Amino acid sequence: MSAARPTVYFHRVCPFAQRAMIMVHEAMHATADPAILNVKEVSLNDMPTWYAGGINRRETLPGLKFPDGTSYPESLLIAKYIDTAYLAPKGRNLMPVSPAGVAFTVPEMESKIGAFMNAVWAMYGCLGCSADKIPESVDAVRVALKEAIEKTFTASSGPFVYGDHFSMADVAIFPFILRFNSTLMAYCNLRIAEEFPRLRLFIDACLRRPSVASSSCAGEYYIAMYGALGYTDGKKPTWEYEMTIAESDPFGERLQITAAKMIDAIHAKNKVAPAPVKDVSDETLDTGCQDELMCDFSFVTIKTVVVPQGLEPVSYTHLTLPTKRIV
Repeated sequence: MSAARPTVYFHRVCPFAQRAMIMVHEAMHATADPAILNVKEVSLNDMPTWYAGGINRRETLPGLKFPDGTSYPESLLIAKYIDTAYLAPKGRNLMPVSPAGVAFTVPEMESKIGAFMNAVWAMYGCLGCSADKIPESVDAVRVALKEAIEKTFTASSGPFVYGDHFSMADVAIFPFILRFNSTLMAYCNLRIAEEFPRLRLFIDACLRRPSVASSSCAGEYYIAMYGALGYTDGKKPTWEYEMTIAESDPFGERLQITAAKMIDAIHAKNKVAPAPVKDVSDETLDTGCQDELMCDFSFVTIKTVVVPQGLEPVSYTHLTLPTKRIV
């Protein structure tokens, strides 16, 4: 790591930290410098004393440390700093005034972010509720999301909060939608992107942006980590891949074997112990990622759907795996 550049501390599972990491990648693209900022992943399960004691006394992520030793502890504050310091000089700032001339103000943007965060807290409550409280918690999430979408997205036809303009509002909101889209489906059988098409449009558009895609993980990872970190009140997840084959398809059995091998590979991840996390001074840290918890992917299953002969389309020889996989 370069000692002359600020360091962003994060963890891949943390949505607040992804806000900062999206902006790190935006800065990389804006400046054409992949080392414009130092980045370091910090353990959530066993937070190092040097981080909690000196960089972010709240013991939360993300954190930003400057070469002079000062630090920022709050996700949107860090995101706005990166926007001002690295994107604005290149005319690519995501805060007002935008280079595209989009008419919005900082208070208006923050109001939209705040409106959606009300739904985020409802989703956290649903994920962490006991199994017997899932039905009423899911209903509360539906109500909260409907209201949040009306306040945050209705004025725009999409795909982003401000139409075609990717802004800080999207940076602030997307990480939560990404995680709850998979975790609520796996733990509470709530498919938010299916029930609210506006969110599906938003997710797909955001994931096409390099900074978002580079800082995002697959849904299986979030499902496993949220369970391992104790965010789900002990509920067991379900995660189903669906494979559709035609009854008359001569390659059907081969496809089933291939799919089974893929699932075996996912399960095998759980048998590999992660590298230990070392509590060392930040001056000696590298930028490698560390999974401090062993992720259990045994909840992943395959469902095979066989279409009877005579009902399948003419060009049905294909594998639609995974049709039920939601990012």
